Amino acid sequence: MTKAVLSLAAGRYESVFCKGCIFIDFSVNNIKLLTNKEWLQPLKKTGLSLILVSDRHLQHLAAYWQLRDMSIVNVIYPAASLDEIKKAINGCYYGIRGGAGKETGSKKILKTP
Repeated sequence: MTKAVLSLAAGRYESVFCKGCIFIDFSVNNIKLLTNKEWLQPLKKTGLSLILVSDRHLQHLAAYWQLRDMSIVNVIYPAASLDEIKKAINGCYYGIRGGAGKETGSKKILKTP
């Protein structure tokens, strides 16, 4: 999914990269890195906006990190539609922090502006 999001952003939203966004592959493949409580510190030091691209296994952990740290402007979930992905990328470009809510299991996770 991360490759698809990056190809969408690179193909249409080149200015996002100039604005300064980092897309983070928040997937089970990177679990060893993402469970270290200091994983976010080097990324925050860049001063760039962070977008997590989550897989279905780590979507709850991604929602937790977004609520915990304001440098994570949005999370792209595996069930996100193309319109929702575009909205997340546009939000990064315009400096808007996450918008709608995301259903994860039986609980709705709210993203605050």
